[in-house]
Amino acid sequence: MRSGQRFLGAILLLLADTFCFGLTYFLVDLFQVYFPSGPRFLVYHNLGINVSIWVMLSLYLGVYRAYVEYKLDVLLRQSWRALVVQQLVVAFFLKWNTGHFYFEQVIFIKVGLLFFFIFAVRFLLLRIDYIIENRSNHFNRIGIYGLNLDAIQLASRFEMQYHGRKFAGIINEEKVLSRSEDVLPLYIQVLRAIDYAQEVNIRELFVCVPTHYIHDLNYLFQEAEKKFVRLNIVPSAMDQRRWAYPVQQELGIHFITHRVKPLDTLANRMIKRGFDIVFSAVVIVFVLSWLYPILAVIIKLQSKGPVIFKQQRTGRGNKVFWCYKFRSMRVNDASDRVQAVKDDVRLTRIGAFIRKTSLDEFPQFINVLLGDMSVVGPRPHMLYHSETYQRLVEGFTFRHFVKPGITGLAQISGLRGEVDGQEILQARIQKDIEYIENWNIIQDLKICFLTIYFLFVGDENAY
Repeated sequence: MRSGQRFLGAILLLLADTFCFGLTYFLVDLFQVYFPSGPRFLVYHNLGINVSIWVMLSLYLGVYRAYVEYKLDVLLRQSWRALVVQQLVVAFFLKWNTGHFYFEQVIFIKVGLLFFFIFAVRFLLLRIDYIIENRSNHFNRIGIYGLNLDAIQLASRFEMQYHGRKFAGIINEEKVLSRSEDVLPLYIQVLRAIDYAQEVNIRELFVCVPTHYIHDLNYLFQEAEKKFVRLNIVPSAMDQRRWAYPVQQELGIHFITHRVKPLDTLANRMIKRGFDIVFSAVVIVFVLSWLYPILAVIIKLQSKGPVIFKQQRTGRGNKVFWCYKFRSMRVNDASDRVQAVKDDVRLTRIGAFIRKTSLDEFPQFINVLLGDMSVVGPRPHMLYHSETYQRLVEGFTFRHFVKPGITGLAQISGLRGEVDGQEILQARIQKDIEYIENWNIIQDLKICFLTIYFLFVGDENAY
């Protein structure tokens, strides 16, 4: 499930917990109507005290953070701890305030109902979560190549942790080597494992082999990147070399990776997705809502064809999505292969204007809201160009490890427009890589501001 959806799920879980407290108080009060046993239980300031203490304890113990981070064992463990502590705190608070533990006749009914409702909500949510994850195929599948103590420990930890990534299992040598190839060098075996990972849709591969026999890690990382597989090397204990690569930690295991991306962390992805949702929703409501009917009439009057031009583009993980734009050209058969050039004869009069002012890009905020794109990121290419460029420029496929954007660092750096040479393409790719490796929300805000600035002052490369 996407990080934005996890965050929304955590908010819904908090609201559901609040509802559970209210329902419990209502049922206990209803019980006292038929079986009166002293003062009525449903006192609203008591309900407010219960909920307030519950929220504070849950936030302190990380109950909802555990759900967002897919640590569901922590979610269940901290939930019952928070509930026990919360009930003790409330009991002693009311004892101090009223001089007696409140309504001993119904305390066990209340606690029993609370435990039932709180955990029923969690198991229902986890079930829905599991169904959505499987049907929408948002799992980041993980595989392990190698069979040693590190591999077994890592596999056991992955199997115990449900965190939005599905453990595909250990890839043994039989799956990547034939019987006559059991003496192949280790780096060849790892290359075969990368190919196998791509075939079975494994997006992240941990390699647990004696790394002191591998002399060119850079080549392995590059090959994995081309196949959209994130490669992590778990160094062997006897390998004491100082690796010139970032070292990270996963479930207590240290490993070497090629590039460290700020957007690998859940918190950063949540921040970026939250910004995307708010920004795109504002644009759709306050700009696209009136811009669409105006441009629709003009586009229809100037040429035949649909108002919205949709084209398949390459997205994150090399997945294909439909990218939306206001149609700026007459309908033609070359739109999926030939880029727009300066003074392109295919452009309509309104098309030339909306491309110059970037108004044609505004329907892509719908793509952002749907989760296919981000407001800021590498620009998505049509499928033909993606296939061509990745053969020409090293590092091109690294752009596809994040969502493509409506605008980006390359666009505000004067690298917008037609790709008329490999030098321009290389410069664009370097800017995209620079953006991904140094992402922060302040940079996104700066890029958005400069994009709006160029929207008004004009950009000579916009055509």
